[in-house]
Amino acid sequence: MSVHSGGRAATCLRAALLFSAVLWTGASANAQSSGTLSGSVQDPAGAAVPNAAVQLFLPGGTTAALASKTNSDGLFRIAGIRPETYEVRIEATGFARFVTPGVVVDPARETTLPAIRLEVG
Repeated sequence: MSVHSGGRAATCLRAALLFSAVLWTGASANAQSSGTLSGSVQDPAGAAVPNAAVQLFLPGGTTAALASKTNSDGLFRIAGIRPETYEVRIEATGFARFVTPGVVVDPARETTLPAIRLEVG
């Protein structure tokens, strides 16, 4: 009888290990299928620009693929981005629009833009 229950326990253990492996593989694949973009937005003096609109456009696109706003420290972080090359547009009241093309979002690491200084306008 103990041989039968031992066989059943071994079968349950194998099933649990297989299930865990499937979950881990799926989570791992999902983690690698999207990227993150972060950065900071500043005024000409280097002070934070809160509540600036940060938009990502596919090349030639007229509608933002993703959008966010800077926090009170002028920082933004957008996660869950499809790996692609984007145009980043930043707008804030009292400043000229900032546009930078060719921003490549990599799924293997966080893409951090250098500090963005907006011009008054």
